Amino acid sequence: IDMFEADHNGSDFEVSEGNCDFALRIKGDSMEPQIPNGSIVLIHKQETIETGEIGAFFHNGTVYCKKRGTNEGKTLLISNNPKYEPIEVVEDVVSKCYGKVISILSPVKLLSPSEQ
Repeated sequence: IDMFEADHNGSDFEVSEGNCDFALRIKGDSMEPQIPNGSIVLIHKQETIETGEIGAFFHNGTVYCKKRGTNEGKTLLISNNPKYEPIEVVEDVVSKCYGKVISILSPVKLLSPSEQ
């Protein structure tokens, strides 16, 4: 599978989840305690996810790992950490669901080729 960092450089690695299409390394504490900073989330590509599920989203130029929620007919991207406000998905902002988080790997440090 491919793992993309914020700078869009990819790394390949093997996982046992057969329906995993790509992975993202989490940067930040917005999804703690369920998804700690530095974790890798495995993503199954799909265009939508159900309310309450966690997914990878592109919204207003940024990639997020958030829980999909709704409130009064509005779609929200919700953090687990209560110190972050939900992000409202509005029609005039480019938004896309990349897929559903299917597994969370503990924070790891990837070795550079010189460290292997």
